[in-house]
Amino acid sequence: MPVTINLPKLRLPDAYPLLTSVTKPWDEHELAELGERLGGVRLEREGLWHTGRSDLHLVEVYAASRSFRLELLASDELDGAADVGVEPDKARAIAEDFLAPFRPDGGDLTLRDISDAIVLVSESPKADPRRFVTATEVSFGFSRGDIGFVGPGAKARVSVRPDGNVGAAYRFWRDVEERGSVPARSADEIAQAFGASPTFGRLTDDLVKVEITSAEAGLFALPPTEVQDVFHPALELRGTLTTEDSSVGFCTYVSAVDPRRMVTERHEARRRSPAPPELVA
Repeated sequence: MPVTINLPKLRLPDAYPLLTSVTKPWDEHELAELGERLGGVRLEREGLWHTGRSDLHLVEVYAASRSFRLELLASDELDGAADVGVEPDKARAIAEDFLAPFRPDGGDLTLRDISDAIVLVSESPKADPRRFVTATEVSFGFSRGDIGFVGPGAKARVSVRPDGNVGAAYRFWRDVEERGSVPARSADEIAQAFGASPTFGRLTDDLVKVEITSAEAGLFALPPTEVQDVFHPALELRGTLTTEDSSVGFCTYVSAVDPRRMVTERHEARRRSPAPPELVA
């Protein structure tokens, strides 16, 4: 028989907002201001991106979205490391202050996680490794009302070094506007679509066990380097596939609405964007 799919208990909305991205190319004034704020660099066009470099930082600005990445150029990853990192509440305050000029238009910043980036160093084969904290990483998601965004293209992270300075950061986002709403699929409809998808449709209970460990409903955002017109409502599923010999983890996305309805909505909104390839059903 087909493989059994059991979703964890979750609250699904009755409908999702129909969001389209607002295309706004970076202008020269914005690029100059952004480069100065991020690392005191001059941003220059490099293919479809703009990049800038100083002695300490590399800045990348993406043309397909209102997104950027700030990286620390360190010859030694232990440079500035300490036994302990910045206290979480202080790290959050520093991160939110850093992101304040870049708050999204059409979305709210939501704290996801605060954790230390750790390096273990052994001075000899018999010695216990010493623990160093290189940064305290503050991760954020974005939401719109009660609906969050899922996928790689709507999130932010700020790495706060032990001395309290920002070492690295990124903000992935597209400005959005709402054009209506789309009725949601039920949990049973989502499970059925997931089980019938190309990846899982050929599996059976006697061959494999599928366990869903987390499920999050939201609006799917493509990577910041890709053009996106419509945000497809999706359910992000994480779990494991277990056979007699092995167990592997997976993360996949299932449409949280009838895909045919999204085609209709795209036409009504005069959009011609295909469904994101990451959606399996």
